[in-house]
Amino acid sequence: MPPDEAGADFPVVGVGASAGGLEPLEELFSHVPADVGMAFIVVQHSDPTHTTLLPEILSRRSPLPVSRIVEGESPEPNRIYICPSDAYLSIVGRLFVLTPRTKKHEPILAIDRFFRTLATEYENCAMGVVLSGSGSDGALGLLEIKEKGGMTFAQDAASSKFPSMPQSAAATGAVDFVLPAKAIAEQLVKMAKHTYLRSESQSVRSDLIDYSSPDFQALLGLIHKKSGVDFRQYKHGTVSRRISRRMALYNIHSAAKFVEFLKENPEALHALGHDILIQVTKFFREPEMFDLLKQTIFPMLLQKKEATESLRIWVPGCSSGEEVYSLLICLLEFIEDGGYRSNIQVFGTDLSEAAVAKARAASYFENIALDVSVERLGRFFSKVGNRYEIHKSLRDMCIFAKHNVVTDPPFGKLDLISCRNLLIYLEPPLQNRALSIFHYALKPRGVLVLGNSETVAGVADLYTVLDTRNRFYEKKHRSSRLYFDFVGAHNTVERLAAPISAPPQAEGASKGIQMQRDADRFLMGEFVPASVIINDSLEVIQFRGKTGPYFEHSPGFASFDLLGMLRDGLGADVRAAVEAARSKKQSARKEGIRIKTEGESHRVAVEVFPMVLPSTGERYFIILFEEMDQPKFKMSKLRRRIFKSVRPTEDETQELKSIRSELASTKEYLQSVNEEKEATNEELKAANEEIMSSNEELQSTNEELHSAKEELQSTNEELITVNDELKLRNQDLSHLNDDLSNLFNSLNSAMVLLTKDLRVRRFTPMAESLLRLIPGDVGRSIIDIRANVEIGNLQGLLREVIATAIPKEMETVDEQGHWYSVQMTVSDRR
Repeated sequence: MPPDEAGADFPVVGVGASAGGLEPLEELFSHVPADVGMAFIVVQHSDPTHTTLLPEILSRRSPLPVSRIVEGESPEPNRIYICPSDAYLSIVGRLFVLTPRTKKHEPILAIDRFFRTLATEYENCAMGVVLSGSGSDGALGLLEIKEKGGMTFAQDAASSKFPSMPQSAAATGAVDFVLPAKAIAEQLVKMAKHTYLRSESQSVRSDLIDYSSPDFQALLGLIHKKSGVDFRQYKHGTVSRRISRRMALYNIHSAAKFVEFLKENPEALHALGHDILIQVTKFFREPEMFDLLKQTIFPMLLQKKEATESLRIWVPGCSSGEEVYSLLICLLEFIEDGGYRSNIQVFGTDLSEAAVAKARAASYFENIALDVSVERLGRFFSKVGNRYEIHKSLRDMCIFAKHNVVTDPPFGKLDLISCRNLLIYLEPPLQNRALSIFHYALKPRGVLVLGNSETVAGVADLYTVLDTRNRFYEKKHRSSRLYFDFVGAHNTVERLAAPISAPPQAEGASKGIQMQRDADRFLMGEFVPASVIINDSLEVIQFRGKTGPYFEHSPGFASFDLLGMLRDGLGADVRAAVEAARSKKQSARKEGIRIKTEGESHRVAVEVFPMVLPSTGERYFIILFEEMDQPKFKMSKLRRRIFKSVRPTEDETQELKSIRSELASTKEYLQSVNEEKEATNEELKAANEEIMSSNEELQSTNEELHSAKEELQSTNEELITVNDELKLRNQDLSHLNDDLSNLFNSLNSAMVLLTKDLRVRRFTPMAESLLRLIPGDVGRSIIDIRANVEIGNLQGLLREVIATAIPKEMETVDEQGHWYSVQMTVSDRR
C-alpha cells in the first residue's frame, strides 16, 4: 500500500550529527533491538565531495539493516537510512527527496531542513535526536517537531565530544530528554509501543483523553492552578494532543494515572503547561503577506500620519519575537525606500514568560539564514559567535510583555494588529471575544492581520475585508461602545467544575443544521411572541418575532440602545422590569402598560428573563412583549346605543376628574423621574468616558515606564561591559607591573627610574646596595639621597648625567607617564 494511503503506524526518528560524531551513533544504534518498530534516518555534516562510509561502519555495530537513501523510497520500520554526503534530504508525500548540495551551501543547515519536513509529514509520529556536533544545526527543527506533537532528544554535554549542537538544541526549551546516546536508545525503545506514537488519527488519541471525563477536568484544573491559564476554551484537539504527548513521554496510558503522576511531580506539571502554550514561529513566515504589507497596508496607514505621530503595532502571541522583528524590518525597509518619517512602537506579548525573555534578548541561532536573506542579515543583524543578534536600534523600538489576550486589558490606539495562528487554538466563543477586543484596540480604519486558517466570521459586523487570501481586515465603525470585563473572576478555578461537552460530530451535520436554522427562523417570525435579547449594558443583541409595534428608531446616529428605541410609555416600565430581573435573578413581569401605535392606544405586558451563558459567564436578558387587549366580541348597534344612553352622576363625574388629574400628575412625576434617570445615565456615560481616557493615559504611562525600564537595562548592560573592559585593563596593567618587577629584580646592573623632577620611582637590587637605598627612599629626590663615600662625588656626577640626559624642552611636560632611568656601571678598583 502506498505510504500516503497506509498512514504512519510507526514512529520515524530523525538523527542529526556531525561528521565527527561517529562514536555516539555507534553507541545509539548498538542498543536498539532489531524489532524496535521504528525507522531511523541519519543526516550528518560532511564534505559534499567525500563519500561516507557510515553505512558499512554502522552495519557492524547495529542489528538493524543499514542502507543509503535512494530518491523516491519510503521509510520502513526496523531500518536505518543514511543520507548521502552530496545532497540535502527532505520528505515530501512520505517519500525521500534528495537535493544536490554544493560547496556554496552551508552544511550547518542540513539537519534543520530535514527536521522541518519530517515534522510536517509525520507530526506526532516524528521524533528528533541531536547528537554531538559543532554549531546549532537541528535546534529549530526540534522546535517544529515538538510543536507538531513529536518527541525530541539531545545528547548531554558530558558525553559529547562536540557539545555545541546538543547544547543549542537544549537552549530552545524544545528538548524533552537530555541523555547520553545509550540512554536515548533505551528511552526510544521504552516509548516505541505507546499508543500515541502508533497512529496519527484523532480517534486513537481520544482513547487516552475523554473530553467529558472527570479526569480531563481534573487535568485542566491542575494546569490552571499551576500556570494561571484556563484552557477550557482552547481547542480540545490541541489540548488533548499535547496532554497525550506528555503521557507518552512518561509511558503512562490512562488519564487518571497521569493526574496522580502530576500531583506528585510539579516539574512535570510545569512542563505540561509549557507544552500546551508552545508556539513555533519563524522570520518572514509566508513572505507574500509581507510583500502585500509593503504594497498596500503600510502606504494606507502612513499616508494618514503626521510626522510627529507614532505608528503603533501589536503582535499578540509573539512567541520568541520573530514575527515582531519581521514586521519591524519590513516596515523600516518601506519607510526608507518611500522617504516616510514616523515614530514606530511595536508591542509583542505572549503568555509564556520564557518566550518573552527570548524575544527581549533578540538573539537567534544562525539557522535563521534559512528564512532571512543575506542582505537583511547584514543590514539588521550582527553576527556574534554562532548567533545573530538584532541591532540595538531595532530592539529599542519594541516592547515585550507577558499578556493574556482574552483577560488582560489590550494596548490602545493601534494602527496594526498581527495575530497569526493564535486564534486557531481557541474555541469560537473565545475567538469572538479576542476579535472584539482587537476591534476595540484598533484606531478607526486600523488593520487586523490573521493567519490563513482564521477568519472574523463570528464578528463579521466589526470588520471589512481588505484581502481574503492573506486575511487582511479593516476596522469597521461601530456607533455603540463595546464593553469588556477584564476582571479575572471568570478565570477562577471554580469555573472548571462546569461540565465540558465533547466536540460535535461533523458527519452530515451541515445540511441538517442549515435546515434547522431555516425552520427556527420561520417559526420565530410567524408564531413566537415579539421579543428581544439584550446584554447587561441594555444594548439590543437580537430581535425575534414582529417587534415593530414596540420599537421605533429615533432621529440621529444609529444606535441599538434599548431605552432609546422603545416607543413612548414603555421605557420606564421596561427598565424597572430589567432591574428587578437583574437584582432578583429571576423573571420579572409588568402588566397594563399603555402605549400608542399609529394613533391607537393599547395595553401591553412585558416579561424579562435573565440568562447566563455557561461557556463565558456573560449575562443577557430576554424581553417578551404580550398584547393584553384581545377583544372577545363586538358590540351590536343596540347595545352601543344603550351604553351611550347611560350617563354618569355628578359625583361620579367629579371622582373621574379627580382620578384623571391624579393620573396626569403621576405621569408628570414619572416623566420627571425618567428625565432624571436619563440625565444620570448621561453623566455616568461621561464619567465612563473620562475613566476610559484616564485608563488610556495610565496605559501610555505604563508603556513609557516599560520603555524607561528597557533603557535602564540597556544602560546597565553597557556599564557591565565597560566594567568588564576596565577589569581586563587592570589585569593587563597588573601583568605589566609584574613583568617590570621581575625585570628589575633580575638585572645585574644598578638602575634607578626617576620622575621628571628626579624623584625615585623604582631601583634594582644592585642600585639598592650601591646607593644604600631603602624602600622608604621611593618618592624622594635622588639628589638628596646620601651616596656611598667610597665612590666619590656621586651627587655631582648624577647632576651632570641628568642634565645631559634630560632635554630642556621635556622639563615642562606633564609628570605623569614620563620616567627617566640612570644606569651606572662600577668597576672593581681592586
